[in-house]
Amino acid sequence: YRYIGYVILTGNCATYRFWYENCCRPPGITNISNSNGNGADGFYFDAELNNTLGQNSSPIFVSEPVRAFCVNNPFNWKQSSVEYDGDSVRYSLINCRENAYPNQTNIPFDWGFSATQPVSSLYFNINPSTGQISFYPTNQEIDALSVLIEEYRYDSTWNVWVKVGTASRDMMISIAFNCNS
Repeated sequence: YRYIGYVILTGNCATYRFWYENCCRPPGITNISNSNGNGADGFYFDAELNNTLGQNSSPIFVSEPVRAFCVNNPFNWKQSSVEYDGDSVRYSLINCRENAYPNQTNIPFDWGFSATQPVSSLYFNINPSTGQISFYPTNQEIDALSVLIEEYRYDSTWNVWVKVGTASRDMMISIAFNCNS
């Protein structure tokens, strides 16, 4: 799904937060055993905004969030985004989350998995500058993972980079035993 919203803000604030949460993840997710699809687990997405340095819009993910991969093949999967204000962006992997703001919580990964290693893989890396995820899956599985984009703007008055926003994405990927030709 894609969620889009437009809001006209009446003033400047360093801590606007926009969020959406919903239930439920489907059953059968490998890296989060609590994901059983019966209401005990949900989705949580958010975006933060600091408009004290002027107008700003959140980064927008433009790459597909749901992908299929296969065992024993190296993959490079770019988390492409558009940032219309010219701000610098930084990509990272975070825990999947659930529950409504301000009570959102991290969903614990099963043993052997983490936010930075959400897939059974020889390696799993995200380039913080480009958002490209590189990995080599070793098991057939369905996994959940979450990506965060932070955007920064240079404040020439104080000669510092100031965080002006974030956007997050929660995804599921399927890793098949064989790739179809």
